[in-house]
Amino acid sequence: MPVRSMTGFGAARLERHGRSLRVECKSVNHRTLEVRVHASRELRWLEPHVLRAARARLGRGRVDVRL
Repeated sequence: MPVRSMTGFGAARLERHGRSLRVECKSVNHRTLEVRVHASRELRWLEPHVLRAARARLGRGRVDVRL
């Protein structure tokens, strides 16, 4: 889904193999792109993947991603 506004909130949950992952994203207007990933120790390995995906799809804004 394309981004239509810089200010927003979204959440999703994925369940696979008996495990559940909840992702929340909050974005606000910002001149440059700033992505912050907040994850538990077990999920920190996902941070580079989240950053890469965000940079590929977003041009600007401050985005907080919680895993």
